[in-house]
Amino acid sequence: MVFRTSIVKHQIQNIMANFKRDSETLGRVYELLKADNLTSEQKTAVESLVADYERCTYNDWCERHEFYRGIVESMVNDYGFQYKELAEKMANNHPTLQQSFMRMCANFIQRMAEKSYCDDRNRTSVEYAKSIMDNVGEEYFPFV
Repeated sequence: MVFRTSIVKHQIQNIMANFKRDSETLGRVYELLKADNLTSEQKTAVESLVADYERCTYNDWCERHEFYRGIVESMVNDYGFQYKELAEKMANNHPTLQQSFMRMCANFIQRMAEKSYCDDRNRTSVEYAKSIMDNVGEEYFPFV
């Protein structure tokens, strides 16, 4: 039962980490809490995790995302960064992590496609993102 509880906790962490701190996100968490397939132990674990997130201040939330953004920014700003090696490692990672990484990449592509301004430094990226969105459209990557 501990394994199942950790999966539920992981689901909640993914929901909370990948969406805005708003009523819609908390609503998704509370819907999971209402699910008939959760034991009382699992519900208690999820409620505890939600309480931890609710205690976080907005500044804590922003600081965490700024920290991660800074790491990614530093990686891609390194001219020696091995993009293909990272892609290979991520493609061979756990399937849930692959899905979450694709969710992040798809969101980035969508944001790039929405840009109204670009210059020579990012023109190819914006055009490529627009091409993907024109051919594929918005994609939903479920939490499984």
